[in-house]
Amino acid sequence: MMSFNSAKPWLLLLAVFVAGAMVGGIVTRHIAVRTIEGVIRNPEILRTLVEERLLRDLDLTPKQQNSVARILKNTQAELTQRRQELRPQIQKLLKEMRQEIAAELSDTQRAKFDKLADENIALLRERKE
Repeated sequence: MMSFNSAKPWLLLLAVFVAGAMVGGIVTRHIAVRTIEGVIRNPEILRTLVEERLLRDLDLTPKQQNSVARILKNTQAELTQRRQELRPQIQKLLKEMRQEIAAELSDTQRAKFDKLADENIALLRERKE
């Protein structure tokens, strides 16, 4: 059986490994969130990334490059229009969901729920800016 003194290096190594994994996870999540927020604010980024990847990976001819660029641009415009058309329906559905959940809660829970929902709405508005 290993004594505590002989286990110290292994425990230290384990602690460093766990700390590294935790920091790596936090940094990865932060980068992913920032990337997604950037794409949401500026959809051109995603279209450009997709276009560059296709160009690089598929060795597109100049004619294909032009066609793919046009297709991506048209599709992006259509998606933007559809999102705008659907926004009121989605907002209505989310409002109904919030009301249904609130109806199931006690007064104390409802107050906390309303505060959380308001904070989430404020956070979303802040991220859009």
